[in-house]
Amino acid sequence: MCVRSKETCLCREEPSAFWIYLLERPTNNFRNVLSQIHEGEETIAVLLYPHVNKLSVRVLTGRNSNEGMSSMGQLPLRRWTHIAIKMDDARVELYVNGVLDNSVPIKRGGADKATAKDNAASNATSSATSNAATPANAAGGERGGDITIGKNAHYSSFNGYLDELHLFNRSLNKSEIISFAVASVTGIHDTEFAYVGNYDCDYATSMRADLCRENYQLCSSFQLYSGGIHYARVNGILTAKTNLWSSDVSENAVESGEKRIALCCRGGAADSPMGFAKGNSASEEAW
Repeated sequence: MCVRSKETCLCREEPSAFWIYLLERPTNNFRNVLSQIHEGEETIAVLLYPHVNKLSVRVLTGRNSNEGMSSMGQLPLRRWTHIAIKMDDARVELYVNGVLDNSVPIKRGGADKATAKDNAASNATSSATSNAATPANAAGGERGGDITIGKNAHYSSFNGYLDELHLFNRSLNKSEIISFAVASVTGIHDTEFAYVGNYDCDYATSMRADLCRENYQLCSSFQLYSGGIHYARVNGILTAKTNLWSSDVSENAVESGEKRIALCCRGGAADSPMGFAKGNSASEEAW
C-alpha cells in the first residue's frame, strides 16, 4: 500500500506506532514493513531482516549516512506485537510491546538544519481506529516522500497484518507510548520491570555488579517465573536462545564456557514484579 506524500508524512521527531501480526517464517530477503521514499531512496525505513524476524529501523540523515538499529528480539509468529518508534533530534528509540527495546544516537549535520527551514509537512494519523493529526512540522529536518506499507521498489512485502497505524505530528512521552501497547493483549502490565542486560554472556559477567543500571539487578528465579520469562518470550528474546541466568544459580551448576541471556529486574532479588500477571502458564512453558 502506498500513501502519497501530500496526504501524510513519516517525519523525524514524530513517532509512529502500529500492531503487527506475522504469518511467515524468515525469508532470504529484507521485507518492507513501513517506509518513506524520497527521490528514489528511503529516508526512514522499518524492515524485517533476512533469515531472522528482527526489525531493522533506519534513518537517512542529512549527511546521507544511514543510522539504524535492530530489535533485540525476533517478532513472534501468529501473535500481535505492538511496535512504537520515537525519534527526536538526538536519538531513535524502538519500543516493543511498550518496553524500550533498543536505541541509537542520530548524527545530524548542517544539511538537516537547513532543510528543516524549508519543510512544513502535512501529517495525519492513519489507523483502523485513527486519530486525526494536524499539519505542523517545521523543525524535524525531514524530507517528503510517499509512505509504503509492504512491497515497494526496493524490498518485498511481509506476509502478515498491520493494524492501528498511527503517525503523529508531535512527540509522545513514554506513558503515551506504553498506553498503545494494550496489556490485555501483550500480557505485560509493567513495562519497566525487566530488560535485557546482556544477550550473550558467561556466568561471571552475569554476576557483575555493573551488569544492570541503578535499581535493577540480575533477575532471581522467582522474578523470572513471575513475569520476566513472559516478557522475554513475547518480545522474541527467547527465540534464538532459551537459557537465562538467574541470581540464584550456583556456579557449580554452570558448564565451562556456557553463555546465556541475562535479564535485569527491578528491585531486590526476592521482590515481586508488581504489575506482571502471575502464574502465567505460557511463561513456565518458555522456561
